[in-house]
Amino acid sequence: MLLKKLLRLSLGLCAVAVLAGCSGGGADGSPKGPQISTVYTDVVHYHPSFDQKWGRPEAVVLSFTISVRIRDDLGLSNIDRVYVQRNTAGREWVLFDEDAGVPLDLCYIERDDLFNCQFHDSDSLDTILLDDWELMVVNKQGVTARKSVRFSLPGGQDENGIVRIYGSGYAGDTSSAVPALEAMTIADNDLSFVANGISQSFRIQFTAHDTHAREYAFAFYGPAPFYPYIGRVSNYSPSIASTALVPGQVTEVDLPFSEVVMRDGWSTNDIVGVHIKLFDTLVDWSLVRGALWANHVSFSEFLPLAQP
Repeated sequence: MLLKKLLRLSLGLCAVAVLAGCSGGGADGSPKGPQISTVYTDVVHYHPSFDQKWGRPEAVVLSFTISVRIRDDLGLSNIDRVYVQRNTAGREWVLFDEDAGVPLDLCYIERDDLFNCQFHDSDSLDTILLDDWELMVVNKQGVTARKSVRFSLPGGQDENGIVRIYGSGYAGDTSSAVPALEAMTIADNDLSFVANGISQSFRIQFTAHDTHAREYAFAFYGPAPFYPYIGRVSNYSPSIASTALVPGQVTEVDLPFSEVVMRDGWSTNDIVGVHIKLFDTLVDWSLVRGALWANHVSFSEFLPLAQP
């Protein structure tokens, strides 16, 4: 889930890990090897209906995003492998490795000169550890750089012994865990989605209860059976920007069709449902000029368009 102004109102996900990286060489004028920028991450909390609308048997409840800029004195073409690993679990998630079938264009965004990729842990679909993560970069000379990565809690909460974040359906020990940003439900959050053909607008209503929610946006989907993602409205659209989210209070937005950014080949007449996205406190995203980043994002229960 990238955002301009709120880039990554994404689809994508972002605790800032600022621990120093390691690289070899450099003292004698030889290439220093890979250099790793600040690493941004996010945690995305999906209501189970996000995957269920596509008939997927196993719903991904929590995913995470890695966003980073990597330099090498001999250029990007000298980078051989980029991956993030869970140290104690001995597992890794690859952002780039041609030999492993992960091409550069899968996670590298040339426009912004950064790696940005979203992952999930198939062994832990509804919980993420804050610590124990490390980003690894290996160049073609075999020089390795590494940087510790640590996720933040929603809204920048004080950790106070917290070691993990959990999502919907998590049934494990919560004594040292906190819930991810609220993934709203139709029943508990009074979700409503109707169209007005006369005014050429949608009315979307919800009540967010999570006190860490600060911003919101909409992701629209087309008809069954495939429910394609066909449109979006970002948090800086005029109607959203003028209708603030206040936790515990009803948020009601009259959204002109003209503010919906549709994908090619689709129109607002094709929209059959929406996920309401929430974001926690925004931070400056130093990797992209003028952009902001959310450490936590959530997708509501899939909300069908009410029929007249």
